[in-house]
Amino acid sequence: MKSNQCQSCGMPIGKGTLEGTEKNGTKSIKYCEHCYQNGEWTQNLNFDEMYAYNLKRFQESDINKVQKYF
Repeated sequence: MKSNQCQSCGMPIGKGTLEGTEKNGTKSIKYCEHCYQNGEWTQNLNFDEMYAYNLKRFQESDINKVQKYF
């Protein structure tokens, strides 16, 4: 089963987990909660800034080096 990914940062999102929210409280099917909440972006970043921000989060994550390589 293929999982959905946030269209902003690429984080895997699934039904009921890590989904962002629209202004009316419904779950977003396109964006995660780290990027999009209450119908608004959580950060005002351009493409290069978003790439650097997500790269830093990825490098600091708890997955092992082999998984990060792939």
